This record gives sequence, C-alpha cells and structure tokens, in this order.
Amino acid sequence: MHTRRRSSPSRWIAAAGLLLTLAGCATTVAGTPVAEQGPNAATSGSAAASTSTSGAAPKTGTKSSPGQDAGAAAHAVMRKVDPCALHSPEAAAKVTGMQPDEIMPGTSLNACDVELTPGPLQLATWTLTATVGVDLDEGRRQEATQEQIADIAFFKLPAPGGAAAADDRSCSYVMGFGTDTGIELRVRRSSTEAQPKTPCQVATAYLAEVGKYWKEPATRSDKVTSPTLRIADLDPCAGLDALADALGGPIRTRTSDPFSCTVSPATPGAKPGLSGLVTTEVGIDTDPRALIGNPAAKDYKAMTVAGKPGVASEMRGAKGNTCSLTVIADEDVALQADQSKPDAQKSYQVVETRAETCELASKAAEVLLASLR
Repeated sequence: MHTRRRSSPSRWIAAAGLLLTLAGCATTVAGTPVAEQGPNAATSGSAAASTSTSGAAPKTGTKSSPGQDAGAAAHAVMRKVDPCALHSPEAAAKVTGMQPDEIMPGTSLNACDVELTPGPLQLATWTLTATVGVDLDEGRRQEATQEQIADIAFFKLPAPGGAAAADDRSCSYVMGFGTDTGIELRVRRSSTEAQPKTPCQVATAYLAEVGKYWKEPATRSDKVTSPTLRIADLDPCAGLDALADALGGPIRTRTSDPFSCTVSPATPGAKPGLSGLVTTEVGIDTDPRALIGNPAAKDYKAMTVAGKPGVASEMRGAKGNTCSLTVIADEDVALQADQSKPDAQKSYQVVETRAETCELASKAAEVLLASLR
C-alpha cells in the first residue's frame, strides 16, 4: 500500500481491502524538484519550476562525475520527483466509474501505478501509470500530437501498433520535463470487455483533474505520500568506481533511467561482452526469500550483503555466466497491496545487481548499500 496526503482534510476509501489515503487539493502542489545549486548554477528554483510546462532542461547545478554519461545530472533531478504524488485515486475513480484497488510504485521507482476494478475482489480493468524521466527527444516530439490539457502542453505519443491500437488498449501522454525527457501518463485497459471510454478519453479526463499536481511536481521530501522510501534517494551509480579493479581498469557508467545504472570498462578492449558489464537497479520488489526452497524456482541461494538478506541466482550460457542478486535494503518498511490478507505478499525496498560472478554482483550491491542514508 502506498498512500498520499494533501494539505486539506483527508478522507479514507476502502477498496477491495486496500486502504488509500485520499485528499483534495485545489491549488498547485508545492515542491519543485531542484537539486542543490552549485557555484555555476544559472537559474533559481522558481525557474526550474517552469520546466514542466516549458520543456526546458531542469537546472541541477550538478555535474556528471568522471566516467558518467551526460544524462546523470538530469536523472538526479528526476529521482527527487514523487510519481505517486502525481496521482489522485479519487480522480481516477471519477473518470473511470470504477473503484481504486491499489496505488503502488511501479517496476521502477520513477513510476507509480493506480489500478481500478469494477468492484471488490475483481481483476483490474484500468491501470494508470505515471512515469518520471521518459525519453522525449526531438524525434518523439515530432511524431507526437501536441494537446493543451489543464493549461499544460502534453504530447500524445503514437502507439507502436498505430492509432487504432492506441485507442483500443493503451494511450500515452507526455509532459516535457527537461530537454529530452518528460513525465508520462500511460493508461492501459486490462479487461477484454469493451468500456464506455477509450484509454485516450480516460487519459485526457484524468489529466484535466490531476494537472494541478503536474505543473510543479511534488518532491519526495515534500512527503505527500507515505511511507517514505529511503532507497529513492540512492544514485544507482554511486561509488561504483570501486569496481574498476575487477573490470580491469577505469570504468564508465550510464543511466538508462533515474534508478538503473550500467557499468562498463572505459578502456577499449577490456573485458568485452557481457563479462565486462555490471548493472544495478534500486526499486521495490517482492520478498526474494520466498524463492529459497521453492521447487518451482531452482538455482536460488541465500546471500548476506552488508548484513542484509539477499537471494542470488546463477545462469550459465554460451556467451558467459550471469549472477543476478536481489538484496533487501530496508526490512522495516514493507508495502502490502492487499490489506485484507494478513499473510499477503509484501514488497520491500531492494538493490538489484547483475554481473559475471556473484562475488562481483555482491560487491556492487555492497557499494550501493553503503550510500543508503
């Protein structure tokens, strides 16, 4: 369960056993994501606030570390935004005519899902996903159709399957937030049954309701939602230069999204192929310890990294070996979507790493955990 708070009085709605904290808000939410200003910063926090509507690059006042890609500074800003604060389950219920079943971080911490069902104990019909830091370069802008919703310029993205597919099962709108990045709302219809509204109709109606939260996106430090996720402050590339010796020399890091990092040798020809790659990701996942001893999940073993429980699996292939490791970073905070079942599966804040060996994967996880505050 992930809950949201607003400054005005909250009211509680129970849906399919899930308790959601909802509150109304008639004004823009304070809390523009602006990283600490450096001596060469050219703009103020209020100027950075205009990025949501102008599409200008967020002003971070930070520089990429040696070996980091140019997107690292922008992703540092994106990590500050709370994607669940961009949602309103009450507004989602209003535009779909259904009950909010859960609001939870997505597969990555830069995303948050709201699921809606026709009634208790029924499968989700709609999933509304807000994602911070999606690609929105000039090419995607040119392919998109620009629409004004809630006094914000949105780009309606064409679906991979064409316009008909977009109307039938999914629809995406992106607000510019940075030079080549944006914040996306994706609406997906999970049900095979026809609905009164298309995904794009749901998307536009929903954005009209929640646009006031998008104009100046709330940061995690604003504590609009709970619980507080400490791991969301973690740079997935933090300290990974410590892997240089294991990878044969200087390394280069690249962020594909705000919460994942790929480490590779900076020296051409060193550790080529998969054996020279280490990937890291911080996020939310179900308890990996359930895999230990499960007959259906072979080759999993328990590991302890920096005193924290983890589970690793090794795969051997023609192109090399891979060890995948998941470590629970914080056992004190558990998220449970279905509050009606005391024994329902819980999710935790995790660090996930992948490398040629479990020793190297463990080293990468240990380095990241040392940065957790």
